[in-house]
Amino acid sequence: MKSGGLHAVVVLAGTIAILGPGASLSFAGGTAEVAQAIQEQYNAKNEAIAKKDMAAVWKLRTRDYTDVSDGTGRGVAELQPKQALLFEKASSLQGTSKVENVTLSGTTAVVRVRESGTMIVPNPQVGQDVVMMNEGVWLETWVLDNGQWLTRQSKVLTNSITINGKPVPN
Repeated sequence: MKSGGLHAVVVLAGTIAILGPGASLSFAGGTAEVAQAIQEQYNAKNEAIAKKDMAAVWKLRTRDYTDVSDGTGRGVAELQPKQALLFEKASSLQGTSKVENVTLSGTTAVVRVRESGTMIVPNPQVGQDVVMMNEGVWLETWVLDNGQWLTRQSKVLTNSITINGKPVPN
């Protein structure tokens, strides 16, 4: 073993000894426990969306939640009515989310998440339903609030949408 490698092992062993048994260390952006807890919240959100349960979706967000994807910051008052209309019009909503990275700082976590969604919605122009698919990566800020991780802010990093398999220009 090179001396640098031995040094790293000694530092790691010393750190574990200082922190005590059962302590978790954060490497590459966050603890596994936090990433798992937030992944479970994404799973719950996707289940609520599939059931069109708007109250359950919004219970996973803070009261001051904002989406800053457009640069202006849209809040709860603007977003909830749009989501209610979508839930009303769509005959089917499905989504998946996969946490890619968590950077943890105290009770705040910055999460990079890859999400995909499929919705079937009516298109009044053609008189039939269309299938909209969405794939993207978001950067979201989560906060620990009364023992539960909640989303405070979302920002889209990449996003692509198709309608009936045809790309929609950005």
